Amino acid sequence: MADEKDDKMEAQLLYGEPEDTKDAMDLDKPEGEAEPDEDGVKFGHSPPETLLTEEKPFLFQGKMVWLTYNQCCVTDHLKFYEYLRTWMEQWMPRMSSDNNRRSKVEIFGARELHADGHPHYHVVMRFETRVHWKNSYSRFAAQFEEGGGLRQVATSIRIEKPDPGEHPKRFLEGVQGYILKEYGADNDYVFGTYIQPPQGATETWRQQEEGWCREALDLVYQDETDAFLREHFPVKYVCQPHAAAKFVSTKKVRAKPAVKRAYKRKPFKIPKELVSWLRRNIGSRRKMGRPSCLLIVGPSKYGKTEWAKSFGSPIVMQSKFVYDLMTSECTHIVLNDMDLRKFENWRVFMGCQMEVAIDGKYRKEKMMDWGKPAIFTANADNNPLKDEAVAQYFKESGGTLVVIEERMFLSIEHRQPDTKTPT
Repeated sequence: MADEKDDKMEAQLLYGEPEDTKDAMDLDKPEGEAEPDEDGVKFGHSPPETLLTEEKPFLFQGKMVWLTYNQCCVTDHLKFYEYLRTWMEQWMPRMSSDNNRRSKVEIFGARELHADGHPHYHVVMRFETRVHWKNSYSRFAAQFEEGGGLRQVATSIRIEKPDPGEHPKRFLEGVQGYILKEYGADNDYVFGTYIQPPQGATETWRQQEEGWCREALDLVYQDETDAFLREHFPVKYVCQPHAAAKFVSTKKVRAKPAVKRAYKRKPFKIPKELVSWLRRNIGSRRKMGRPSCLLIVGPSKYGKTEWAKSFGSPIVMQSKFVYDLMTSECTHIVLNDMDLRKFENWRVFMGCQMEVAIDGKYRKEKMMDWGKPAIFTANADNNPLKDEAVAQYFKESGGTLVVIEERMFLSIEHRQPDTKTPT
């Protein structure tokens, strides 16, 4: 019982409907309608009973009809189908919106033999556009050429229309289910093509939502996934923000591009040690194997962090480690003014290890491929090498220390706009 309740609850959460919500096709389901048989076929309609005659006009307007042709002179069911199709197509209304072509008609039916060997035919039709025929007998009484004249395929026709309020899907399933129940889809006496019932609004919506879910699964990055959920699932995005955020967090973080300056870089003074470290660790000329760490120490506004994030595709952390910024699709990581006493993973990044285990508040720990160089930037009062253990590990891991004593770029007040597009 507990499992059944869990399944029902899961279905409600998935589709956002209460347990007793029913399809639009079930709301007006008449009492006593036949349920699917052991083969899963629904059949709730009997052969038509209303007789069509030439003397008594029968007004027909609609898009679907269920007919029985009695007292037929055509015994070959394929010929009957061809005569009927050719006859009906010439009465189809023209569509001015589509080059004045005639609308289409779909026909599905089967032949049944009486005890005396004479046939009658059960036929269901669906019209592309709604028809309005005051004397429907002249339209349904198909004729064919024989002996230089026209002859009717049957002298007795009975008709049935969908009941008022009956859903098209139920009607088509009912009448075609009768044919399939009596004769079977593979019977030689069945003709035409099975008419696919229209989908209900709920069924269509679910299929559309399923398609969107599959698209969301194929997305790679967090930013595009978040935008996709906002567009296609706005209600769930607002009402279930934690679930949306959790799904987005399973995607990769897109690395931010290097900062593009709006001012000229020259004149500038970059220490040779920085240029040498950059060549060894970033770009096409980098050495093979594990990269090394760089520590830049100097006063504020001397361009330490600005230079560190001005090339490649860096991850930039300001004083605090942010779980959601981590991605392996970057060139390096910039760690500015980090308090290593509160930064548990400082050894991993200072040692530029090939794998890193990261976790965040209320987040599950995960392993990430790494092997990226790290640039630590700090003022003199926050120099991490003041800690003997950090200084020893920094030395053992082959880190590079550069102390900045003068500005590497023009001061802010003297920066001039760059007339060329920055590269």
